[in-house]
Amino acid sequence: MRYRFLLFFVAGLAGCQPEARQAATVVVKDDLGRTLTLPAVPRRVLALAPSMTEMLYAVADTATIVARVPQDDYPAAVRQKPVVNNFPLDLEKLVLLRPDVVFTIEGITSIDDAQRLQELGIPVYYQRYRRVEDVFAGIEKLGSLLSRQPQAQHLADSLRRELKTLADDASRRGMAPKVLAITWQDPIYCYGQNTLFTDEIRLAGGKTPLPKPSRSLTRPSPGSTSSSLTPTCYSAAASRSSTAPFSGTTPSCAASGPTKPAVCIPSRAT
Repeated sequence: MRYRFLLFFVAGLAGCQPEARQAATVVVKDDLGRTLTLPAVPRRVLALAPSMTEMLYAVADTATIVARVPQDDYPAAVRQKPVVNNFPLDLEKLVLLRPDVVFTIEGITSIDDAQRLQELGIPVYYQRYRRVEDVFAGIEKLGSLLSRQPQAQHLADSLRRELKTLADDASRRGMAPKVLAITWQDPIYCYGQNTLFTDEIRLAGGKTPLPKPSRSLTRPSPGSTSSSLTPTCYSAAASRSSTAPFSGTTPSCAASGPTKPAVCIPSRAT
């Protein structure tokens, strides 16, 4: 019933919009291959993933960003924006914000929610990342969609230069430590091959100990963590963490030491 009410509400809003607002549009495809019709110059935007919000703040005119999600904490200015819940998605509040386009990342927003928003006249643009280079390309796409190409190109190019410096430094060090990237600890789930996280590890000079091929999200086989993987636990916030959270599910983490150069990294939420 609420969803039906929203349909009528949005239809009424559309009838009240000045014609100039409905004039110039572009037809694009997002990273999932979905065809969308967007305003040529979006004036009201928001993102349903914190990483995407950071990208908007780096590229967009920040006055066009109309809201944030509860997980957003950077940059500090984002805290001044209204909050719209993304888990579960607050359709009513999002519709009242009247965004021209909503940006999100594959795996963060369900296709069903995107379809509901589409039916309510709000396009949802997905980005998909498999490699770090995909993130830079995503920044450039945002610049094109928001008519902010110079800002986006400058940012993407500067990040590529910085990454090359880091990768060159890692290459000169020579040693490639094994890095087990853990996203869930009970039961333990790890990032496998061909993911953004494992590409970051590769560029930083590490390598995943998981066999090829392995799925993007996988469970190590029984016994593999204590033998072939042999990770030394190291969290994303090393100075504030220890091996304790993993000692129950992954005994080898607690037992490992400096002689085992692998790294076990609990991932940060996207």
